[in-house]
Order: sequence, then structure tokens, then C-alpha cells
Amino acid sequence: MTDWYLTPLHDDDDDDDDDDDDDDDDDDDGDGDTAHAADDDDDADDDDDDDDDDDNGDFQVGSWTPRGLTMNRISWFDGATGPPSGKPERYHLRVVTRPEEPYVIYRNVTGNGTCEDSTIPCRVFQRDEDDHKISNKTILKCCTGLSIDLLMQISQALNFDVDLYEVEDFQWGNPDRNGRWDGLIRELLEGRADMSVTSLRISEDRASAVSFSEPYLETGITIIVAIREGAISATAFLGETIGAG
Repeated sequence: MTDWYLTPLHDDDDDDDDDDDDDDDDDDDGDGDTAHAADDDDDADDDDDDDDDDDNGDFQVGSWTPRGLTMNRISWFDGATGPPSGKPERYHLRVVTRPEEPYVIYRNVTGNGTCEDSTIPCRVFQRDEDDHKISNKTILKCCTGLSIDLLMQISQALNFDVDLYEVEDFQWGNPDRNGRWDGLIRELLEGRADMSVTSLRISEDRASAVSFSEPYLETGITIIVAIREGAISATAFLGETIGAG
């Protein structure tokens, strides 16, 4: 049977190099080893080896036999049952929005105060007909729409929960003459929101302040005119020319 031990790293002293070389023939424990194997041909020496291991700072992590490898149970810090995780099992992101059909639509909650599976609960402000806020308290609505469907798919794929809320000033996000932003962009810049999901147009100013995803919907303006027979003069828009005879 072969036992495996972990050995702390030590700095070699220049003055002891010759002594260490002489001791290597008699002792398998060398400075700088991170792991080594010791053949236990004599079971009677196990107790002495354990004492030596404790003195040297070594501790047994497992043993190997022809039947296979057996690892000893590891004691993690603070009584934990496993190693520390590098990231949480599930993230929680704050998402700011603003209604704009058909991308983000507000629906009332059901009779028992919950939202349907195809919607996401969202906190919105009470407003009048002109969208002016009439209360600092938020009420619960159910958000649906194209952008909300996309948000639900992303949250499932990337494994995060959503805290969806309405932007307080009800603005999309534009800078003033001093460079201070309002609306959705301000929420992102000041760290109150992790992301924004709604119908937000990509502009040069906004793209210099925040990072946009790839656009998933593009719109444009088209000018339509009637088809007429005959040629129209290039100067027709100037009107009649009056000259002196």
C-alpha cells in the first residue's frame, strides 16, 4: 500500500545544500516537494511515521492499493462541506425599463396578486394621463412584450433572477448641456441598474456612455410618392420665374 501526503513548501538554505544532498539517500522528505509517496512495507512503523508527519507539517490525504485509490475526507474552512465556490449559483440582476408597445407592456396582476408565467413582475410608479409621477410608492404590475420575452430567454440561458423596475423620471436617457444624463442611461451610469431592457434607440452619445447589445430589430423611414407620367423639371420646386421685358 502506498500512502500519499501533502508537504508544505519550504525555502532551501544555501548553507544546507550539502547536508540536504547527503540526507536524500536516507530520507524521502525533501524541501520543496509538494507531494510524495511513501511505501509502507512495514506496518509497525505507521505510528512513528504519523508522528514524524505531524512534526514536518505533512498530513495524509489518501492511500493507494491494487484495488484502487482511497482519498481521506478533507476538512474545509469554517466547517464547510465542500471547497469555496468561485461564483454564486445564481445571479440577481436589477433591470430598469420603460413601457413602449409592443416591446414592454404593463398588465395588471391576477386576482391572487401574482403574474402569469409569460410575464415578469415589475415595480412601476403611479402616474397621471401625462405620465407624471403622482406618488413615490411603486405598485406591482406584470410586464410582457417582445423585449420581456427576450429577457426571460436570456435569464434562463445565463441562470440569473430579475428585479425589474420602471425608471423614475420616465425618460429614455439624454445628456444636458453639462453632460449629465437622465432616464435609463442615468440609472446604468449611477449603478442603480445592471442592465436596461426596452425599445431604446442606439445613438452616438448613448453608445459612448453605455454598452449596447447587438440590435435585434431595426426600423427606418421611407418616403413614398405617387407615380406620375411625364418628366418634371429639376427647377419645378423653385416656382415661376418673373423677368422684366
